[in-house]
Amino acid sequence: MKAGLWMAVSATLLAAAACSGGQDKDGNAGASNGQSAGSGRDTSQRGPATRMQLTRIIDCSEAFRSVATLYRVMGGTRTGADADRLRQSSEQRDAAARQLAIRAAAVGAELGIPEIEVRSQIREARERSQREARVGDFADFAVRQGREADRCVAELPGLL
Repeated sequence: MKAGLWMAVSATLLAAAACSGGQDKDGNAGASNGQSAGSGRDTSQRGPATRMQLTRIIDCSEAFRSVATLYRVMGGTRTGADADRLRQSSEQRDAAARQLAIRAAAVGAELGIPEIEVRSQIREARERSQREARVGDFADFAVRQGREADRCVAELPGLL
């Protein structure tokens, strides 16, 4: 049964990696050159912070954390260069998640929201993500999370 789970997770992560496209040879998303790769919407700081920005930053933090976990699990099933590439991808996405969580705390402070409440919102986003992972097809969930992380790169280029 464990082998079947690992194969499913591996296949899912491969699908997520393939669907996340727009990455350079180092696994960085296409917006890493400072250009917005998506819809052109930039929800990063341009004026006073809003609750909508805070929510989006929290959601993006969770998307990156989730994708980092997926890559880490998949990397544990590989060896050699494949494992190294997946580990590096996991670390990059985990760092982005942490960076966005820090930014969420700063935006929350700007809005007068205590850091403990922002952390609670981050925890709630994580719990929502975990519930989604358990419902329906896990491969679809993994692909959605990968695409969501890609949208975050496009929407929040100043934060990543």
